[in-house]
Amino acid sequence: MFSTSHRLRTQEGEVFGFLGPNGGGKTTTMRMMTGLLQSTSGEILINGMNISRHKKKLRPNWCSFRASQSVYAELDKEKAEV
Repeated sequence: MFSTSHRLRTQEGEVFGFLGPNGGGKTTTMRMMTGLLQSTSGEILINGMNISRHKKKLRPNWCSFRASQSVYAELDKEKAEV
């Protein structure tokens, strides 16, 4: 379905994002990284800890945002310009 191997290394405080076409695996990857979806093989390590075994300990340390037009649906142009 997705890929046999990916490595993503980030530094503390670093912000990153996933870009790609529809159906490219961005949401699936984020769901696996946050423990919302179990991978069928391999493992995901955050700070050396397997996400499947340490979800509760790791969860307070991450945040994710999804791009969506609906987030700003009620914001008009005048209010958006600062």
